[in-house]
Amino acid sequence: MRAFRNFISEFQESRQAAKAQVQRQKAERTRPQKAGRKSFAQSPSQVEYTAPPGTVPSPEIEFTATAELVQQPSRDRYAEPEDYDPLPILTLRDWDFGKGLNSTSEGFAFTAPDGKIWPAGKCRWEMWPELGVLAFNAVGEQYHLVDLRSPSFSPGRPIRLVLEPNNRHSKTGDAMSIRDVSMTRRAGYVSSGEASRLRSMLDGQPFYAMVLSADYEDSERTKRSEIKVVVFRPGRVIGTPATELHPPLGEVADHAEIS
Repeated sequence: MRAFRNFISEFQESRQAAKAQVQRQKAERTRPQKAGRKSFAQSPSQVEYTAPPGTVPSPEIEFTATAELVQQPSRDRYAEPEDYDPLPILTLRDWDFGKGLNSTSEGFAFTAPDGKIWPAGKCRWEMWPELGVLAFNAVGEQYHLVDLRSPSFSPGRPIRLVLEPNNRHSKTGDAMSIRDVSMTRRAGYVSSGEASRLRSMLDGQPFYAMVLSADYEDSERTKRSEIKVVVFRPGRVIGTPATELHPPLGEVADHAEIS
């Protein structure tokens, strides 16, 4: 009899423990998220902005890339290029910087077809022939802060890579500035070591060019300090900007003397 009572007692305790665990899990699912953070379990929202049909956006037109929202991915969701053969077509995503990841950054990133995050740092030079996507940091932004902080260089906006053969600061004569589509604002430059390589890589190829992401000096993201640029071939990115292809590099040049 005592053994039976002990069995009943243990059974009731186990039921209570299981019930308490279910209640805790339910409370965890319904608990409001802390301000400034989002749960990755939430379904992604679709963010779409397009330029007027048949037009090239001017600096005054509201414009950004078409992308889905990525919310707080876990570390095990990052892709490794060596796991893909062939290299995949990437999808452009709104990374939702500043809402749980980094309060002084914003912009876009990529995912592979299996949903894993493809960091911009893995869009490398040696992958261009197959991946068709290259991301790199601008340089010299500190000398062009007024232009850099224009809406023209917000993440998702198209840019122009402009050759400056008469730039006195270039020892090799291959200076390449990063400008808005009107070519009146300059955010910075392609580094001298990458400019000639980029020109050779893109010569004769159709491609898009846009601001991928930006860093700011303040959490309100009003003082833009750095940008990352991405170039990619048609058909290699899903969710591409609603803008024209970048003009051939040889046709985009500023021959004025720049000192």
